[in-house]
Amino acid sequence: HLIQPSIVYRYLLSSILLSVVFGTVSCSLFKPSALHDATIQHPSEEKILFLVFRMTGDTLLHNTRLELLQTTITDGAFKQNKLEQPPSPNYLIIEVAANNKNSFKTFAEHPLVRRVEYDAGNELKSKIIHLSEGDFFVRLPIKGNNNKVKITEILESGRRTVLFNNPILSK
Repeated sequence: HLIQPSIVYRYLLSSILLSVVFGTVSCSLFKPSALHDATIQHPSEEKILFLVFRMTGDTLLHNTRLELLQTTITDGAFKQNKLEQPPSPNYLIIEVAANNKNSFKTFAEHPLVRRVEYDAGNELKSKIIHLSEGDFFVRLPIKGNNNKVKITEILESGRRTVLFNNPILSK
């Protein structure tokens, strides 16, 4: 049996036409917006800083230590809404200074002080527990190359301690 050439040409023409139409539609559906293009064209203007920390607390000396475990900087615009007020009586203040001017400030829950809820018979109760160690991360906006991050611990007792105050160099 021989296949007629007109059927083969029709099949090939249909396949090519469908490929062109599908390619055009799919490319136009996923085309980035003008704002996204601007971000790609100027990647060094806005960056997002991810910092991973380990916090340890010494209950005998009432001393808290903060160890930086990992730093990652990526291109992109920061979209998270920052907290305008402390989430609880024990919290962290996280500040970013660019070129020695404060550019960003937010609050975070204290990683070593947690409120837990439990069932006490027919009643739901809550209790504050103090952990000896905990890991946490923060996501911060940075601009340019001269940025400094400061993390201050605020405790219900009124004690204020600067735990971290270091420059972060963008690449």
